[in-house]
Amino acid sequence: MRELSNIAPIFVNALAEHDVLHAADTDLDNAAELAAARTIGDSYVFQRRTNGNIAPVEAAAFAYYAYMHRPETYDKLQVF
Repeated sequence: MRELSNIAPIFVNALAEHDVLHAADTDLDNAAELAAARTIGDSYVFQRRTNGNIAPVEAAAFAYYAYMHRPETYDKLQVF
């Protein structure tokens, strides 16, 4: 579980550093606006600020995590 609580901050940092690129997607944009951080120990996870669906941003974060833990590496990840 501890490793899972690091997914959100790692993903947010990758976005800030422009290591993750994504195509325009209304659902993902809306989910990002609704997402907030809930502290767990020294880290945080995504939670909803209000009623709404944050699954797209959680899915993108988990996709990035899976990408970062695969055997081969590439420069950038594009999520479509």
